[in-house]
Amino acid sequence: MSGETAKAILIDDFMSQEVDVLTFPSHFNVAIQIRRVIADESAQLEDIAEIIKKDPLVSVKVLQEASRRSKNGYKHTNLAKAILVLGFDHVKRIALMVAMKQLQQSRMSMRHVALSRLIWLNSIYVASSAHVITDNLTVRIDPEEAFMSGMMLNMGAFYLLFQAGQNPDITDSFDCVVEGIDQHYLARTLDILTMFDMSPVCRVAVSIDKIPDNDWVEDPTSLRMVIKMANKLASTKHPWVTRFPDENIPMTYKALWPEIEAMAEQLKRNDY
Repeated sequence: MSGETAKAILIDDFMSQEVDVLTFPSHFNVAIQIRRVIADESAQLEDIAEIIKKDPLVSVKVLQEASRRSKNGYKHTNLAKAILVLGFDHVKRIALMVAMKQLQQSRMSMRHVALSRLIWLNSIYVASSAHVITDNLTVRIDPEEAFMSGMMLNMGAFYLLFQAGQNPDITDSFDCVVEGIDQHYLARTLDILTMFDMSPVCRVAVSIDKIPDNDWVEDPTSLRMVIKMANKLASTKHPWVTRFPDENIPMTYKALWPEIEAMAEQLKRNDY
């Protein structure tokens, strides 16, 4: 067995391991604490707010999101009231997304940093595509739910990239690391969302095929199908592993691209 083959097997074994709370980077500490306090039936809103206050970035995002949802332009400054507006699931999503963003900015090799940036940009375009597709082509699916599910699709990729960067036995085999992440990231994303008690709808939404097929559904009727179409669309424009040909994109989806680009650019400016 060659050295590269042995290394590839080592990486595959490493990345196929289920996510465990003990293996989580410290960036996720607040998200883990939020999950625990929300699961406590005796906990009050103020208890959750006190945990969130430990992370200024999560606090700001929660207040911003609650303010954005206010119909009359009201700016929230009280975390407990903002949590009430958003609901527990949305607060957990925000905490996870902030942790993922911090993970993306962690110290890694230059090649790992470059890949991390590509994954982040792809996440933004998956989320933007999911929101715009839902807003334009569906009736009963919540665009905000679609957006957050799209943002979380690559969470397993960030987790595996970070873990690979901490393992000196595999960090130098970049191509094998990329292949391993591509093979296992969706399963790890599902592990993470399950561990954080995210809604079954959200977990089903990210349970898509690893490789997009050639079929396009122009009238998606489920959140899972929206995420699948959004992932395909983002992978034709802003891939992080393999670019899929876009000549077969239906006009229905091509017509949405300017709106998707506008939303993605806004997110990039705000450093979501």
